[in-house]
Amino acid sequence: MAGPERILRAAAVYCAAVGALIVFLTGCSRNPATRQSDEVVAKVNGQEITVGQLAATANQIGTDSTTLIESLIDQELLMQGALSNHLDRDPSVMQEIERARRQILARAYERSVLPHAEVSDSATLGYYRSHPALFAHRRIYRTMTFNIAKEDLTQTLRDTLDHTGLAMRVRQLLDRRSVAFEAEEMTRAAEELPVNLLPQFAQAARGDVLIAAPPQGRRALLICIVDVKDSPVDLEHADPQIRQYLADARNHEILAQYLHRARSAGNVSYARSVGSAKLQAAAFD
Repeated sequence: MAGPERILRAAAVYCAAVGALIVFLTGCSRNPATRQSDEVVAKVNGQEITVGQLAATANQIGTDSTTLIESLIDQELLMQGALSNHLDRDPSVMQEIERARRQILARAYERSVLPHAEVSDSATLGYYRSHPALFAHRRIYRTMTFNIAKEDLTQTLRDTLDHTGLAMRVRQLLDRRSVAFEAEEMTRAAEELPVNLLPQFAQAARGDVLIAAPPQGRRALLICIVDVKDSPVDLEHADPQIRQYLADARNHEILAQYLHRARSAGNVSYARSVGSAKLQAAAFD
């Protein structure tokens, strides 16, 4: 009998291989003569598990080949049990399959409209040079953050904070003024900080107090810089992450443009109840 860990692994493999399951359940034959020729690694009640299936699953979840084979066998047994009990005809299962099919097809078409060209060396270098706080001048910050109600952030308190400095003194100041707060100490690298606060952090020194009070929020953050450590990243080490980021940003923009054109060219309409809900949501943006 398969243990709990094996069953969990089988579930993970099922998720990774759901595309193959959909192809089968939507009418494709499982006759070995009609499938792509491939080396057989195992058989389960006459059904073959091939090297191709093994490789595809390894690309999705990644683990050693022995574990993958055993997980695929468990998956095959579970799927055969489901089919023998006609679970593929269960309405809820059919809905899940249809949802997965739509997602797979949408992702496949998304990949087809996106460019496959690599990000250029010049673009990578340009991004590296234009963001020194993330790379050449990257730093790691240890902070003590006091979360207070925005209404307590008076101009008098702001002026006093300019001359307070150390986190302990900020705490004492808030206590004296009976300002309720939640305090949290954190250590974060530059890339882990909110993008809108990075310029302030890049200029900050130990003992500074940064104030973050978003206009749309009800809370304000008093961020005390407890310690700062230089930790630069050279272009060689940053290159893969920069290329991936630039490719993702490019693809996001291209996909947004495509969907805008597709919506304009197509016929998209909302039910009255949905349209009303969208208007109400927009009113609170």
